[in-house]
Amino acid sequence: MKCLNCQTEYAGSFCPECGQKAGVGRLTLPGILAQFFQSLTNADRGLLFNWKQLTLAPRRTVSDYLAGKRAGVFPPAQYLLLAISLYLLLDHYFRNSIAIDLGADIRNLETYQFGYEYGKFLRSNIKFFWILNVLFFALPSRLFFPRYNLAEHLTVQSFVLAQAVFAGCLFFPVYHLAILFNPFIYGSIFVLLAAVF
Repeated sequence: MKCLNCQTEYAGSFCPECGQKAGVGRLTLPGILAQFFQSLTNADRGLLFNWKQLTLAPRRTVSDYLAGKRAGVFPPAQYLLLAISLYLLLDHYFRNSIAIDLGADIRNLETYQFGYEYGKFLRSNIKFFWILNVLFFALPSRLFFPRYNLAEHLTVQSFVLAQAVFAGCLFFPVYHLAILFNPFIYGSIFVLLAAVF
């Protein structure tokens, strides 16, 4: 058999040069959907594996990941992006917007206009601000726990923030709060940080 990736002739299930799996066929829509669903639901690896492990044994999961045991673990940055995206989708489609009539006099004030524009900017870029929180949590934790380098702290904080946001998603049907104001997320962050460190 000839490897599709590096053109090496071999016999077996995997190419000995590059590791490409043998018998890779054409991409199909059902195949892509099955692969996507498998990556989300596979109990031995993937999203649900991360969620289960970070819920039941956060310290062991994070320390194993930092020690190099990464096979089967959903990458922390992707885990965080997925968690934030899910929360923001829930927020977009299910949150009740509260309209408050402040009157025309207040709306004409310069401070109100500035606050309103800043709020619009923040709301349209909330995902990026929330991702920046990884850095804001990693820098102080680096000072208090110097045995890990900054990259390891960024990894830990990505796992912690993602798990906390998923916890916020679980409580979202009960409390429709924006991601910045959800106490379940902040409570989960502190519980997870205490469990990990």
